[in-house]
Amino acid sequence: MIVVDFEDLEFPDEWSAEYDGAPFTGYSLEKEDGYSSFQLFISGKANGPDYILTKIGFLVSYGNRTRFGRLLGASYDWDVDGNLISETIKDEEGVVHIDRRWDSSGTLMEGSDCISRAIPGRGSEEFAPWLRTPPVVAPQAAQSGRFSEAVSVEGLEISSENQALLLHGENFTGRAFHQEADGRSETYTVVDGFEHGPVLKRSASGRLVTQGMRRHPHGTVGPWHEWDEEGRLLSETIYDALGNRIIHRELDDQCNIVRQERFEPTKLLRFPETGEEHPAPWL
Repeated sequence: MIVVDFEDLEFPDEWSAEYDGAPFTGYSLEKEDGYSSFQLFISGKANGPDYILTKIGFLVSYGNRTRFGRLLGASYDWDVDGNLISETIKDEEGVVHIDRRWDSSGTLMEGSDCISRAIPGRGSEEFAPWLRTPPVVAPQAAQSGRFSEAVSVEGLEISSENQALLLHGENFTGRAFHQEADGRSETYTVVDGFEHGPVLKRSASGRLVTQGMRRHPHGTVGPWHEWDEEGRLLSETIYDALGNRIIHRELDDQCNIVRQERFEPTKLLRFPETGEEHPAPWL
C-alpha cells in the first residue's frame, strides 16, 4: 500500500483524491508540528483508517471513515505516553452514542456514561444500532474492478498462487461479509485481494462487539477494542505495524481501567540500507 504526500494529491472534493490523474488507492500523509496524519483512500474515496502518529511512532488518534468522509463507529485518542484518554462512538447518521473520557490513572471521568446512551430506533428496534448490518451481495451479482460493499465471503475464490481473494477471477476490493450459524457476523475490508482495513464483529443480536484492523502481510495491527452487549468497553489491545502486541488493558463494569500491561516487541523493523533494527510504529 503506497503512501503519498498530501501535497502531491489532487482533491476534487474534501474526501476524494486523485494521483497522476487517476482515482487514488493508498494513504495520504500530512506532516505538521511533529505529527503525521494518515488517511486511507480506496478507488479515490476516503474509506478506512484515519489516524495520527507522533514523530516516534506512537498512535494519538484513530478512527474509521466511510466512503463519504464521515467518521463511523468507534474513534479513540491517547496521550503521548500511550494512555487511553477518550472514546467516541457515532452511528451511520453521525449521532453520538458514547462519549467517554479517562484521567491519567485510568478512572472514568465524571460526566462520561459507562453504558451506551439509549438512542430511539426505528420500526421494531428498541435502540438504533451503532452500525447496521449491510445488505449482503452475492458474488455473482457484484462487479469486478469496483469497490463492493459486503460481498459474501463464501462465494469469493482464493488464488492458488498467492492466497488472494478473487472476484470473477480478479483481485477483490471491497468488504467481505461472513455470518456464523448462530447469527454472529464479521465484516472485513479487502484491498486488491488482501485484508487491509477495519474488521467489525457483531453479536447474534446485531450489536457491534469487536472493532480492529488487519493489514497484509502482518495480520492484526493497530488498536483493537471489545464491548459487551450494553456498550461497556471491556478491553483494549494495541498492536504495532508488525503485529507485535504492545499494550493490553482491561476495564471493570464501571469502565475504569483496572489492568494494564505493556510488552516489548518480539519482531523489529529492519532497515535494509544499514541493517539496523528498531521498534515498529503502532501503525
